[in-house]
Amino acid sequence: MASKQMESIATAAVLVGLLAVPTASQNIEYSQQRISDTPIASTETSSTDIDVNIDPEDPSTVEIEKHNMVYTVKEKPTQRTEQIRTPEGTLTLIRNNNSRISKLSTPYGELVKGVENGRTVKEFSGENRTETEKIMNNLNKRAEEYREKARQKILPDLQIRITKSKATDEDERARIENEESSSVDITGWTVVNSDGDTYSFDDFTVPPRGDLLIYTASESDINVTENNQTRYIYGTGTDWDGGSEEAALFNVEGVKIDEDSY
Repeated sequence: MASKQMESIATAAVLVGLLAVPTASQNIEYSQQRISDTPIASTETSSTDIDVNIDPEDPSTVEIEKHNMVYTVKEKPTQRTEQIRTPEGTLTLIRNNNSRISKLSTPYGELVKGVENGRTVKEFSGENRTETEKIMNNLNKRAEEYREKARQKILPDLQIRITKSKATDEDERARIENEESSSVDITGWTVVNSDGDTYSFDDFTVPPRGDLLIYTASESDINVTENNQTRYIYGTGTDWDGGSEEAALFNVEGVKIDEDSY
């Protein structure tokens, strides 16, 4: 009887030990705050897809999530602030006219490197500087990779052109060409002619490797066949003929993406 009780106790102890070990499928929760002080939701470790999003409250901020990594970049004319958070550590990069600072926080220590106002900065506190330096180099490489993906989200490769309409010789049109391999959301973007007339896009996307044609005339005056690669906007009231021979495209931040003259 005593031996059976001891066997039951041993079995229970093994089960408790197994339940106490975290599995690879568990979520990783980040307690740190993003640059805009908005909490980041936990990311499923089983997912390998990259999720790229613009902050709806701050279009200058892009967030990329992949696996157990969160990368955030805030792009302003005067400064770019990046942060990449992983189980290895959190790296913050600040770039402006006066500073190029990298700040890393890891379980092995805290490291600050760069140049600030012409002064070289290199500070470390912690237990293992070598391991901390190794993590900083690794996260810097990852930040460079995701920086390009974020740039395509904030400043995608779009070109604007003024061309003659096939419908009427007098009427010109503005053509926005998407050179990216994915669709580009231009909701809230504006196109402006040389007279200062402005048209703003409401809930609109340009297809991948596709075009958007912006007509002054109404749809009934334009004889075209729409397809998946070319989208159309009619009756904008923004002239592209006569004295208006220039077109400029601006994103939601007011940054000029491209311009053309005819």
